[in-house]
Amino acid sequence: MATHTITSNPQLITVTGTSNETVNIDAISGTGTVVAEWVSGTAAQFNTLGAVVAASGTLNSTNTKFTLSIQRGDLLNHKGGAGSETYLIYSI
Repeated sequence: MATHTITSNPQLITVTGTSNETVNIDAISGTGTVVAEWVSGTAAQFNTLGAVVAASGTLNSTNTKFTLSIQRGDLLNHKGGAGSETYLIYSI
């Protein structure tokens, strides 16, 4: 079961901690490509292939936006640097 489930496009997500969390993007994953856009907090790391690791992509005030390719049924993994980071996620 996912930690977060997307219900609208776009949707604001708040990372609740510094441990790996999952996001179910099936409701908006028509193209298989989503955009994550930094809103606030220190940094959040993302991985579409499994749990967040040291080499995972980072979203922060310098690197504010990136696209992620993810298939319906797969979960997006994220982890906050300090907790309470927020980002906007939407399908393109």
